[in-house]
Amino acid sequence: VATYKNKDGSIKSTFVNAIGARCIPMQDSIDSFHVKEEIEATDLTALEAVMSVDKEREKLEAEADYLNDIVATDDGNDEAIDRLQQVYERLESLDAATAETRASKILSGLGFTPKKQQQATKSFSGGWRMRIALARALFIQPTLLLLDEPTNHLDMEAVVWLEDYLSKWDKILLMVSHSQDFMNSVCTHMIHLSQKKLQYYSGNYDTFVNTLQEKNE
Repeated sequence: VATYKNKDGSIKSTFVNAIGARCIPMQDSIDSFHVKEEIEATDLTALEAVMSVDKEREKLEAEADYLNDIVATDDGNDEAIDRLQQVYERLESLDAATAETRASKILSGLGFTPKKQQQATKSFSGGWRMRIALARALFIQPTLLLLDEPTNHLDMEAVVWLEDYLSKWDKILLMVSHSQDFMNSVCTHMIHLSQKKLQYYSGNYDTFVNTLQEKNE
């Protein structure tokens, strides 16, 4: 987990945007997800909007339905049967069977009641649609997750939930944040922009401040 913090909001946003746009070289195998704006206001429910971010799962489920129809009318079609088996194996590896449950739990943690989860995204304010965008990122579980001030649109209960959730994140998380308490609970490394250079420090925000003070002295 890495966190970058700088008083200049334009600089820190440019830093994260550059990584999100892959302007900085990184391996093709590293998939990334950058939460930078609220989800579009549509007729999709909050729950549907979260689940729709997983394009591979949606495509595989549609293919499975298509192949099942073929097998039902032509049970001797070995090619279709073999492909259907491959599709089911991939869906199992994606934990597709629990997708709706996982999406619902994430939305619940971010303050969405069961009733709100069934409301269309167009019925929510920008702040609530930002929560949905965040839920989509957590649901897809990218190798590299980029967050810019993730606590801005959250109430205290949702912040506490997100803090606990991200403290257990087992992939790469790079975020900018103004909340020292949040960074202390979530971060294991800090990136500091100083004199046009990025400097790296181990530990949370308090450790970073102490280390920087000792270094300056």
